[in-house]
Amino acid sequence: MNIRSSIGKVRVGFVAACLLAAGSVQAQSYYRLTFKGTISTVDSSGNEVVRKITDKNLIQEWAGRAGVTNFKNLTLALHRNVDSRGDAIEILNRKDGSHVATVFPLFFPESATAVSSKGVTEKRFAYLYNLHQSEFSRGTAILNQQLMINKKGQTNRFVSSGELQWYQLPEGAHSLRIGSGTFKVSKAIK
Repeated sequence: MNIRSSIGKVRVGFVAACLLAAGSVQAQSYYRLTFKGTISTVDSSGNEVVRKITDKNLIQEWAGRAGVTNFKNLTLALHRNVDSRGDAIEILNRKDGSHVATVFPLFFPESATAVSSKGVTEKRFAYLYNLHQSEFSRGTAILNQQLMINKKGQTNRFVSSGELQWYQLPEGAHSLRIGSGTFKVSKAIK
């Protein structure tokens, strides 16, 4: 066996290990998510109103739409690979892990992926949807994701951060609202 074929087999084996490691993270597909941003609208006098929002505001609005009144045990989560279309930002009950509401499906991603000896790095563009106004995409998401593997080829960490931009059509007392902000994903939710 020559050196070139040995190196080629090592590379193929490493790429296969990284892809298998990426698959093993999908089993733990919920990750705690924090959000900071703004939502802008125009009041009845025509003045712009900009309000800071966090993951707590998103939980109150979207869980409230689902009829929830006690937000104490709720958390925002990134649900990786929710289905074949992509990921979703969801609200979960921290006590029992049950699904409360889907905030934003992040579907039809386009990805740029790099594999190294440390793991897989991926930059994703995805379309952001609003299930209450679901005719078509209502925004975009840019996700920066890293899947780290140890020397044995096992997944030992998943990290993600990114930006969201969206709009919500007028409904009820609200005029058109435009939101944007950044998010960070921390540890897996079991």
